[in-house]
Amino acid sequence: MATTHKHIRFKFLIISIGVFGLAVAVVVKLFNIQYINGDAYRAKADELIVQNVSILANRGNIVAADGSLLATSVPKYDIHIDPVASSQSTFDNNINALCDSLGVYFKKSPTYFKQILTSARSSNNKYVRLARNLGYADFVRFSKFPILNKGAYSGGLIVSQSTSREYPLGGIAKRTIGYERTDDQGNVTRPGIDGAFGQSYLKGVDGKRLKQKIGKGPMEATRRLQ
Repeated sequence: MATTHKHIRFKFLIISIGVFGLAVAVVVKLFNIQYINGDAYRAKADELIVQNVSILANRGNIVAADGSLLATSVPKYDIHIDPVASSQSTFDNNINALCDSLGVYFKKSPTYFKQILTSARSSNNKYVRLARNLGYADFVRFSKFPILNKGAYSGGLIVSQSTSREYPLGGIAKRTIGYERTDDQGNVTRPGIDGAFGQSYLKGVDGKRLKQKIGKGPMEATRRLQ
């Protein structure tokens, strides 16, 4: 009997030492993360979820002597939706109205859009394109559609903005005013006034902003730096 008690006490001692050693290892690891390498770990985490993104400046306008607009930069918008972002009740109560709005805009059957969006939600597809290269007026119209009007977090609205160079006179005097020309490598050149004065007068100053990844979704802009 005494031998059995000694064996039990010995096993208990070994287990206690093991648990104590594990606790010490955890404390040492936490101390190392928090105080020794904490800054490095935090910087690495920020690199994964926060990015510093450049905002390309709009080119300046070219106008005639009478003030007529010859060349200008206009914003364009691509609209996507995350069908999974909205709650089930919000989705069920508004999906028909959203598809009706899309049907009127694109002159297609609302059923067509409902099949796409319900299928995307079922398959957990969080990035469905609704429209591309919209002008500002159409962008505002889309942002008021059901579900989309609830914004990014509750409605899944995802907006990508770009800038397009437009020439109101079209091909008239384009060699003098200028136009955009893109080669096979994606490089853009501009002949005429638009190219000659592009770096000295028409080119603005690029800005910066932070984009932060929210959960598993796309990078969301959080604030503009300049």
